[in-house]
Amino acid sequence: MERLAYMLGDSGARVALTQGAARAVLESAAADQGPLRILDAQAQAADWAGCSAENLSPESIGLSSQHLAYIIYTSGSTGVPKGVGSFISGLTNRLTWAVESVLPEKPVTAMKTGIGFVDS
Repeated sequence: MERLAYMLGDSGARVALTQGAARAVLESAAADQGPLRILDAQAQAADWAGCSAENLSPESIGLSSQHLAYIIYTSGSTGVPKGVGSFISGLTNRLTWAVESVLPEKPVTAMKTGIGFVDS
């Protein structure tokens, strides 16, 4: 709980997406971290059912490839976890590479990291 609260405060998170029982944990960790809007994918599914399934144009909402895609935190082996930001351009490059170079070649592919982890 303490680690999650630290990461929410350190990252300056203002919106979090969660579901189910994880929501209560997130709410508890965020209690002293300032305003955080929590979106619950399960509880709010009916609210989103009528929304368009079309992707928004990044430009229409003011996003560029130089905006953050996510922040990944270290294990905290030095005592305090350190956040490292990954940009949309890095994530785009990783996903494009995987789709074009790895996934079409074989029906089954083992990857050492999650598809969204920018490790280069």
